[in-house]
Amino acid sequence: MWLCGMQKPDHNTLNRFRNSRLKQTVKAVFAHVLAMLVEQGYVRLEEYYVDGTKLESVAGRYTYVWAKNVERYKGACWRSPRSSNK
Repeated sequence: MWLCGMQKPDHNTLNRFRNSRLKQTVKAVFAHVLAMLVEQGYVRLEEYYVDGTKLESVAGRYTYVWAKNVERYKGACWRSPRSSNK
């Protein structure tokens, strides 16, 4: 708080900062951690499961996990760690 002159940033400010400055960084860190876990044998990418559980949410009909999205995310998951090791 002292860094910003004791002003309290609201959730929009934090979200804008996260989306504009940290989005690619978080993706890169996740890819590196995932690659490291695979190399050390903690994680295997042969099988994975997507949990689409909804817990007391205001979920619309477009918030559920669809099969096409699962396949797309699967491809992204396989590409990210391999491309980050180069």
